[in-house]
Amino acid sequence: KFTQITNTVFYYPLTIAVKKFLKKPRVEETSGLASIQIIDKGVEDFLKNYGNTVYSNGSIAKLAVYCGSIERLEEEVYPHLVGKMKIKPEEILKYHKGNKKYKTTKEAETDFNSLDTPLSNKRIILLVQIGKEGWDCRSLAGVILTQKGDCPTNMVLQTSCRCLRQVDKGGNETAVIWLNEENAKTLDKQLKEDQHTSIQELTSLGKEGAPVMIDRFRRMEYLNLP
Repeated sequence: KFTQITNTVFYYPLTIAVKKFLKKPRVEETSGLASIQIIDKGVEDFLKNYGNTVYSNGSIAKLAVYCGSIERLEEEVYPHLVGKMKIKPEEILKYHKGNKKYKTTKEAETDFNSLDTPLSNKRIILLVQIGKEGWDCRSLAGVILTQKGDCPTNMVLQTSCRCLRQVDKGGNETAVIWLNEENAKTLDKQLKEDQHTSIQELTSLGKEGAPVMIDRFRRMEYLNLP
């Protein structure tokens, strides 16, 4: 039934992964709000629920805000966070590949690669064209997509699920995903096409209980073998 990936060797449903080891997601779908208003609500919600979260490896919970363009990140989103929302600049990481007007720095790259360590004090990660697929940041506990173009349309599912990777094995960890109406519809569509599930089912899943333990015994004695 796959149309985009025709050479799938092994299919492991996202629903089973959430039940067994991924973070349990909460998806917040918004309607009638401007992009910056969604960021407002998403950041406030994240700081309220994850602002004091520290994982066993010493890393703190982080929120990724995908900004669509470098200009929007530098001129709108970042000034809004440090200005109106009073977020400390040292807790924000701006990470992109740079352009003629706004350059990237080696320090930003080092900070990006150190997010999963106790050394990182970054809580909010502002991204442009980075972290959509293959980004393994286990302390990431939230994602915000507020407009079309924050990530490629065919990568809304991959980008939204960046925050589901587990930090502590067997832990009851959660994550939150904030989406505008268009990205929410795209996510629901891609979940149905690729994973045969939906936002509603994904958010209603619970963790499986402890596995049933079976005593081990010696087969040689049981079978009376010489």
